[in-house]
Amino acid sequence: MHSFQSSISHDNGFKHHKKSCELIEFNSNYLNIFAAEVRHCEPHWHEAPELIYVLSGAFEVTANQSLITIKKGDFLYLGPDIIHSLEQTCPRSTLITWQFSQRLFDAMHKAPNSHLQLDSFHPGYGQLHHLFFAHLKSLSNDITSPFERLAKVYNILSKIDECSEEKETCDTRFQTRESSIIRESMKFINCNFKNKITVTALARRANLSYFHFSRLFKKVSGYTATEYISMVRVNMAKPLLKNINIPITEVSQTVGFNEHRLMNMAFKKYSNETPSEYRKRFLSDPDWRQASSDLNTYPNKPLKIKDVFNIV
Repeated sequence: MHSFQSSISHDNGFKHHKKSCELIEFNSNYLNIFAAEVRHCEPHWHEAPELIYVLSGAFEVTANQSLITIKKGDFLYLGPDIIHSLEQTCPRSTLITWQFSQRLFDAMHKAPNSHLQLDSFHPGYGQLHHLFFAHLKSLSNDITSPFERLAKVYNILSKIDECSEEKETCDTRFQTRESSIIRESMKFINCNFKNKITVTALARRANLSYFHFSRLFKKVSGYTATEYISMVRVNMAKPLLKNINIPITEVSQTVGFNEHRLMNMAFKKYSNETPSEYRKRFLSDPDWRQASSDLNTYPNKPLKIKDVFNIV
């Protein structure tokens, strides 16, 4: 998984990578599989649908403006091009993701376009769990044929499609020239969120009128441009708030809010709590207090696939 990331430097500034969308590299099984202890993942999207399984701990995921909590043993499916972000809500939380190449689908067999959460109480959970780990074990078995592995992948996709209540097909929001322009604007926001950004400036940069740009941004992303800017800044503020050595007012300035009041309002909207409440919730946990000193420098830690079975 090669995703856009903004790592936090020692001076509490941000170092930016160039890409804000995941770059998917698939093997001969048309899959990208990634297991890791993940602390934080900024807003991003990719054309490959994704299945996440929580190995340990818990995470909060924002997908299509919905805040979703997933814990150990839960699955979360995200359809293609869904804007999503993720952060761990327990120290040392781990997950494994399956990202499915678009080459697995065609005009008659499209990937479900919604997001779907399955916990142990869902009627389809047991079968999906069995299929998931049967395929995982087959990857480490040299005598398993490529055709058998591919069949297991399609069995997983079939079960996801069966469990999905929204029988949507992939739309074409991200396939036109105009939607590509909005993608570029979103990338620009992801990489420049700490600076002053206005919708007027974004429209001018895209060579569109203010009205046309605003309407198109909402259509493609599901957010207004102002909402997306605020959502990105809130997302970037979260890892900083977990470090008790950084004052909340400094956090708001670091992520681009001109006033602390504006961060409070945005945080309440996108996280259902104030920055102070968010910080208190995490730091009331002794494990978070112990870990807070290295939250800014501790990277996401990849896991070897064979170690996944030791966790579960």
